[in-house]
Amino acid sequence: MTNVLLVGDSGPAGLVTSLRADGYLVATAADGDQAARAASNSAPDLVQLQSACPADGIALCGAVRRLPCLALTPILFVSVHRDRSEMHGALAAGADDYLARPFLLRELELRIEALIRRIARQATSVAQTLDANGFHLDCDRLLLARDDHTVRLTDLECKLLRCLMSRPGQVFRADELLQAVWGYYPGTADPTLVRMHVGNLRRKIAAHPSLPELIHTVMRHGYALEAAP
Repeated sequence: MTNVLLVGDSGPAGLVTSLRADGYLVATAADGDQAARAASNSAPDLVQLQSACPADGIALCGAVRRLPCLALTPILFVSVHRDRSEMHGALAAGADDYLARPFLLRELELRIEALIRRIARQATSVAQTLDANGFHLDCDRLLLARDDHTVRLTDLECKLLRCLMSRPGQVFRADELLQAVWGYYPGTADPTLVRMHVGNLRRKIAAHPSLPELIHTVMRHGYALEAAP
């Protein structure tokens, strides 16, 4: 059965009951320490995190992501606010997805289902390394390398790059990436999620000034890796 760990403040009314009715095993944790103990008892397939305070929520997200037992586990950050700066902070701290209230309980359930589907696809995926434009992507080690430089990635960032690097020169629309990388059904997720993750990747690569730009924005169309000449 699929295990879901709810960390932080209690989620929407009826969430635990609904998830259990759908066949999920649900555990709860109030903070990072409790999350570590819960994960050691039964490794979760997904973490849903929520905090009423943005700063506390982002700090908690970072603490959860740094736990070795949860390093590759998808994190869905649920916010009681609708704040782009909080969204940016949550994704930078390691969240895979961000959902702000108000939303229907069914929308939250669909996000959880999509992230679970992504896990199932990863289990059958065989291409764990890719090379494009002089960059080497290692999804087993979560590293992007070129020459003597290495960039540490999150699991989601690695999957996003793998999608783009698999077809250099092809332009991917945001909604195509939301389907291919996150597993969302068309029209069920915010394209801002892609832009935020691409921004985080660009900042990590830009921290090494000698590395060339890897991801290009094609105005009003999407994102692409420039095809090798």
